Amino acid sequence: MAYLSPVIPGLDFTYQYTGIRPIHNNLPLEPSPCTLWDFLVQNKDEFRLYKFLVEMAEFTNRYNDVQLDNTVFIPTDKSILQVYNENMILNMGQNQAIKILKYNSLNRKISIKELSSSESMKLKTRVRGQVIYTNSEHGTIRLIGDVGQTVRIMRGDIIVNNALIHITDTFLLPEMV
Repeated sequence: MAYLSPVIPGLDFTYQYTGIRPIHNNLPLEPSPCTLWDFLVQNKDEFRLYKFLVEMAEFTNRYNDVQLDNTVFIPTDKSILQVYNENMILNMGQNQAIKILKYNSLNRKISIKELSSSESMKLKTRVRGQVIYTNSEHGTIRLIGDVGQTVRIMRGDIIVNNALIHITDTFLLPEMV
């Protein structure tokens, strides 16, 4: 005996994917089925130093967790090396790596559209009691840290399974690093 459900015209529960288009980009952005950690592994040539910090901080499981749901500001190796010495990164202690990674991430996903919706914003980082500020002028979004350091978002809204990634031109350093 077969069970037949009633057919309701116009009611269709099939899922149809529509591409997401971030501002300042005409190409559709496909959500990646990978996690933040998978993204770092797949792009290890571009983010080798950041991946090293994640391993040093023992955050690989956290970055692989599908429930992470963070916004992460990640600089490329090329932009890190323009500001910092590679040995400084490679010789960093675990507590420093943890603090830098947490300071460069937010507890929820915040898109470029939201970051640019206001001339300036105050955002809480994952380091307790520390904030970063945003400044949006002429299509450029800058992040300003506690110590007055300015970082520019180069490329934004890279969607992975558990995070939203914005590529920056360097790290924001928290106080006492």
